[in-house]
Amino acid sequence: MSRITVVRVIARLNVGGPALHVMNLSAGLADSYPTLLVAGQVD
Repeated sequence: MSRITVVRVIARLNVGGPALHVMNLSAGLADSYPTLLVAGQVD
């Protein structure tokens, strides 16, 4: 069975709120599951 990769997508990786939450979740799972954080950019 192949390993599960967790992919999180956030529109804008700015400072605070949802951005910090997503980064902390990804860091916390790094040892258990491969994670990929996909972020958009501000125009």
